[in-house]
Amino acid sequence: MSYSPTLIVHICGGVVGLVSGTAAMCFRKGSPRHVLAGRIFVASMLTMGALAAYLAITRHQPNNIGGGILTFYLIGTAWLTARRKDGNEPFGLGCARDSPGEWHPQLDDWRQSPA
Repeated sequence: MSYSPTLIVHICGGVVGLVSGTAAMCFRKGSPRHVLAGRIFVASMLTMGALAAYLAITRHQPNNIGGGILTFYLIGTAWLTARRKDGNEPFGLGCARDSPGEWHPQLDDWRQSPA
């Protein structure tokens, strides 16, 4: 049985993602090895997600198109969030905050203004 080179790269990206993700979880957060493993994880998962969407389009698998796009989006935004130095989420996405004032900066001014 012959596999396309795109499928082989997709599978290798997933395997490298599993190994590097496990390594990133094993290393101390912020250590150089954790950072390296995390970067490898992001690159391999972005590769896997993009190729998953491409393969789904070429093989007429509409359900897998969304899975590939969703994987690419989630890994990309997670990387952008991890790279932020000021603590803000990229594109103003802060849905995981405790109070609405924390994820809607304009509400902070409203809450802190004298009544």
